[in-house]
Amino acid sequence: MRNKLALILLAALPLAACQTTEVVATKPVQLTIIQPVDPQPVDLLNVHVNVVTKANVNDFIAKAAKEQGTDNPVFVVLGTKDYQALSLNIAELKRYIEQEQKIIAYYRKATAATDPAAKPAQ
Repeated sequence: MRNKLALILLAALPLAACQTTEVVATKPVQLTIIQPVDPQPVDLLNVHVNVVTKANVNDFIAKAAKEQGTDNPVFVVLGTKDYQALSLNIAELKRYIEQEQKIIAYYRKATAATDPAAKPAQ
């Protein structure tokens, strides 16, 4: 009989612990996320591309010699396919940068301050 009473008390002990409950109140925490400063805009230099043919090769060499101030001018030459590859690479970089800018704008808006007096993210 004693063993049964002890088992009943042990079984009731966890239930008795549930009798004392506390109410825990939570409230949202306002996070302050510092928005980074925009990078300095890109400042590209002008590039002049010359198209050289048999008809104008001598004029091109003379002009390059004058610009470089030498009798032995140096040329950097791209073939048609290489120029096309360069153009496609630049277009691909432009696409990537534009997509990254959209992602950054999204996250700036998503993490902007919710205070109505705060300046809206751009």
